[in-house]
Order: sequence, then structure tokens, then C-alpha cells
Amino acid sequence: HEFWKILSRHYNSHFIVFEFKNYNKLIEQNLIYITEKYLFNAALRNVAIIISRKGFSESARFAAEGCLKENGKLILNLTDSDLINMLDGKLDYKSPEDYLLSIFEKFLMEFSK
Repeated sequence: HEFWKILSRHYNSHFIVFEFKNYNKLIEQNLIYITEKYLFNAALRNVAIIISRKGFSESARFAAEGCLKENGKLILNLTDSDLINMLDGKLDYKSPEDYLLSIFEKFLMEFSK
């Protein structure tokens, strides 16, 4: 799927870190920086997907943008509702990767200057 190809080609990633945060409030920026420490270009690991109940706070989103701008490390956010949407889509024969691609594109399109 195109989503995985993009991660492999443009972010030099052969592996993806998945981190699950079972917090009942928004993820704060310090958790983004902790996750970033697991990402290494030499290990072909430049992409992480953080799965959380509520998603990123504004400061966490800004930190994730900074990780990409400054270090080329992509950290995406998936929430409970995103997982539910992907499962519902799968029941309708929609590709979960299409949903992931839309989240990725939205993150890039909303990038601040």
C-alpha cells in the first residue's frame, strides 16, 4: 500500500515503533520527546505511531512537528476513535491503510510554518 511505501522511501524506515498510551487525557509534549528517543536513522526506524485514548495536546502536536522538521522523525497520532473508524471501514471493505494515509496527509497539511 502507498502509505507503507511512503514511510519506507521518504522516511527511510523499515521498522515502525508503536507506542500505546492508556491515559484519560491528552498526551503532552514530554511523551513525544520520550518516543522520539526510540527513533534512529541508522536502525531504519524513523517513524512512530502513538495510539492513545484522547490524542495529542496542542503542545504535543507542535513537538511532533518539531521532531519532523528538525530531525526527520515522523510521529503520528491515532486515537480510540481512529481505531474504531478503521475497524468500521474494514467491515465496509475499506483499507485501514487508506485511513492511515489520510491521517498522515492531514498532519502534513496542517504543519505550521
